[in-house]
Amino acid sequence: MGEDRVRGADRPSNRERVLVARRSVRTGLIISFLALAALVRVWGLRFGLPHTECRPDESVIVGLAGQFWSGDLNPRFFRYPTLQMYLTSMAFGVDYVQGHARGLYAGLSAFRERMIEDAPHFHLVARGLTALLGTATVLAVYRLARAAMGHDTGLVAAFFLSLTYLHARDSHFGTTDVPLTFFLTVAVLLVWRTYVRGRTADYAWAGVLAGLPMATKYLGLLASRSSRGRRLPCRSGASCPATCRRTGTTHAVATGWCSGAPGPSIRASRSGTGWALRSSSPV
Repeated sequence: MGEDRVRGADRPSNRERVLVARRSVRTGLIISFLALAALVRVWGLRFGLPHTECRPDESVIVGLAGQFWSGDLNPRFFRYPTLQMYLTSMAFGVDYVQGHARGLYAGLSAFRERMIEDAPHFHLVARGLTALLGTATVLAVYRLARAAMGHDTGLVAAFFLSLTYLHARDSHFGTTDVPLTFFLTVAVLLVWRTYVRGRTADYAWAGVLAGLPMATKYLGLLASRSSRGRRLPCRSGASCPATCRRTGTTHAVATGWCSGAPGPSIRASRSGTGWALRSSSPV
């Protein structure tokens, strides 16, 4: 009888089995939603190609990202912040590495020549990056909704975003809108964590991530206001001095922006009426 009690104690209870089953179902659902989101964002990714001007904004970003491979990292164009241009250029770097390993590119000169001769290929690389960030946004929305409203709400939110027409459509182009949405969502998630936990590190990371939307599109400036900590009490009851919180988070926002868009930051010049951004772009 004693041995039976020990064996019974080692067996998981019904409650534990139910919790494990629910966790497995939720994991399966979110993986399915991510697969669905990836499918609808990759399907038709070649839309309009080889006509590279079917989305003019994409042509600007791809052209400047390719220009960086000449060794000049100054885009001389600041109607957009530069983070998406640099990310696209990094995606070109991934394409170069795998192409060089397969013998497609003998060197950087051959790679730069292909940028000119086969521009649609690099538009497709830029679109692949956007589709990846669009799919990742579904996961970020799930994490945010789960943290704020629970697992079921997170799953519903992820499912709806996976099939949202406008988000899925814009995930097919190498432009700034979908990356902006991704960085905004992650920034709001971290802002929520500052409310729940109130740790100094949470404010710092929320500030940095709030700076990245600004470095992607100037509209991301709105994210910095939600991350500065004003009127945001700590639900955990942790000590969060308001002055230190605002100052530290503001510095973190500036760090995020400058790291993602060093061009506009460096070209900020002092004028008689305040700080102004100058662009040498002929456009």
